[in-house]
Parts: sequence; structure tokens; C-alpha cells
Amino acid sequence: MKNSALHLVCATLVILPAFATSVTATGLSWTYQQIDANPAGASGDVALAMRTGATWPTVFYDGSNSGPGLNQQVVAASLTPVGWRPSGLGRFGSPDSYVRAEPGQDGRIGAAYFSDQDIRFTQSSVLGWQSSTVASSINPDAYNAPDVDYLSANRPVVAYSESQDLYVSAYDGLVWNTNTVSWAPGPVPYQGQSVSMAVDSQDGIGLAYYGVNSEVCFAFRDVFSGTWSGSSIGNLGSIQHLSLAYGPNDEPGLAVLRPDGDLDYALFNMQSGMWDVTNIATDVISERVNLTFNSQGHPAVAYVADEAGTDTVFYSINDGGGWADFLLPTGQDPTSGLYIDPQYDTDAALAFDADDIPIIAYYASDGLLLAYDPITPEPASAVLLLAGLSVATHRRKMH
Repeated sequence: MKNSALHLVCATLVILPAFATSVTATGLSWTYQQIDANPAGASGDVALAMRTGATWPTVFYDGSNSGPGLNQQVVAASLTPVGWRPSGLGRFGSPDSYVRAEPGQDGRIGAAYFSDQDIRFTQSSVLGWQSSTVASSINPDAYNAPDVDYLSANRPVVAYSESQDLYVSAYDGLVWNTNTVSWAPGPVPYQGQSVSMAVDSQDGIGLAYYGVNSEVCFAFRDVFSGTWSGSSIGNLGSIQHLSLAYGPNDEPGLAVLRPDGDLDYALFNMQSGMWDVTNIATDVISERVNLTFNSQGHPAVAYVADEAGTDTVFYSINDGGGWADFLLPTGQDPTSGLYIDPQYDTDAALAFDADDIPIIAYYASDGLLLAYDPITPEPASAVLLLAGLSVATHRRKMH
């Protein structure tokens, strides 16, 4: 999407008809790895990002139940040719840290989270994990949790809420420079919570947040003028979690999770100049979702939901013909021997590799797992994932 289009938006909400909801699909064959054998700690929080050409996964999680040196820390576990390598990143602001992670342009990855009263940023480097404090917070909770992305030239930027004021802080190599979000939808104050941020291809910063009067808003900072503009997506009721992402053509999409388990998807419609909102799931148990686009511009989410009385991991994607649901198996995986039933309230963090293979990290009966769907013949990323599996190596069956 061109930046100028957002400047002209004064959008309203359009609810799509019921036939736009998802359908159950088949055709994916899941393979599993165990990242950490320990169960979820005080938080089922999981974040996932792909480093170095979208080939190698790194999973961020609460190490409260992990082994010596990792207990009570935010843990980053990275897949390497010799297996998963966990690193402690500092104290976890349990249970409301809500780690979020994004890749940079040169293969690095960064994450933002609460560590006690501090908003922390950490990123991978040739020297190991490097961390810094973005700001201090008087209200470190889920509603004020930070989000992270990268501007061009691998400049990290972090968004957060403090006392319902909204801030964006970018790192210039020496210090964090903080900007206050100053757009307001008419007479309604720009205050808000549950911030989700994404950066487009032109360094335009987009923010989705839950504002006053139950209004979900989108604010946009133009890289050229430095000014904020935006639109109201609509009154969507109570909000559990928001996840904003840009597709490869700078089309903004927003996943909206409600406390009652309803999951909606909002997409800005260029033709109508309005936000279209579609319900894509009900009975979602996960406390948050992370929206992501594959390289073809298809939006996707993963989550745990109740399926006929059984907690099940769902992978949902819209390939242009509507939302399709893929249900991950339950019980014991016959290849790895792992028990893969999701733990209650776990996140199901989703990312795509360079070949658009979906990769999902979540807590299961046998600890923190990675699920993925390698294709035949396997691309380089799938070969690396299989190489990291210590239990067995095998190829996916043809559909």
C-alpha cells in the first residue's frame, strides 16, 4: 500500500457476511521437534522468528521451569547444526511479559519484552545476544506490552503504551529516540492499550491499538513528514490481543482476538477505502495470536482452540479464496514419539521460512515443540530443520 493512501483514510467498519468464515482443510503433514522438555512456566507465552534468510528458527519463551541458568529468564532457543541452543536473556516479567520477535534485514532477529519494570530489547549478533533498556514502565502488564520491528538498515523500533499514552522508540546506534503518537480520531483522545506495530517497506510505522470507547484504531507515521495520521477500524468490543502485519505489497492486516475466544481479521480495502472485518475462528483458547504474511501475500495465523471438546492447534491461512483451517494432530506423534497435545492457554507462534513453509512453536504435553510441514523435495530450510531433529530424520509423504 502506498503511504499516501493511508493519509486520506477516514475509514469505517464493514462486517463481511457469514460465508466468508473459514473451512476445514487437509493436505499438510506435520513434523515435530522438542525445543525444551519442560512444561510452560507461569506464562504460556511463545514468540518465533526466522533468522539468516528465513532459514533458522529462534523461539523465545518463559524459562521459569527450565534448567539451571535459565530459570526465571526470558529464553531464546536457536536451532543450530548441533541442535537447539538456549540462551538466557534476563529476568522474565512473569506472567505478563508477552515477548514479541521480528527479523531484521541482514539475518539478525530482535525481541521486546518486560523485564521487571523495564522494557527491554535484545537482538542476535556475531557477539551473541545484545540487550538494552528502551524505557522504564510503571505498569508492566499485558495491556502495555511492547512490540518490535525493524526500520531499514536494521534499525530496531519498539512501540509500547504507558498510562495509555502511546510511544514509538527507535534506536540510532547510540540511544533510543522516543516519539509520542499524536494522532486522534476526531475528538477522541489518542490514548490506547494493547499496541501492535509493523513497519512497511518505506519505513512507515503502523500502529494498531485499543482506544477509548472500545474503538480499535490504526495510526500511521509518514517517514517523510514525520507526522501521524490514521483511521478508526471500528468498535469491536472488548479486546484480548491485537496483531498487526504488512504483506509484501504493504497491505496492512490485523488479527483481533477477543476475550470470548472470537478471532477476527481486519483488512484495509483499497477499493472501498474501508476496513473489512471477517470472523475466522471461535473458541480460541490462546491468549494471543501473531499475524504473519507469506511471500505471496497470504495472511495466516496459528492458535489453540476447542475442537469438539479437544484442545487443538490450528493453522489458518487465506490463499485468496477464503480462510482455510488446518488442524494439527493430537496424541502421540508416531515418528518422534512426542506427545503433541497443546497445553491449555499456550501461544501458537507462527512464522514462514524462505520457501513459505509454515512453522509453529507451542507448548505441548512433552514441553515446548516446533511443528513444521516440509515439502518434497525439501528445500534447504527443511533439510536444516530435519537435521536438528535428534529423534529421527525422514521425508514427508507425498499428498
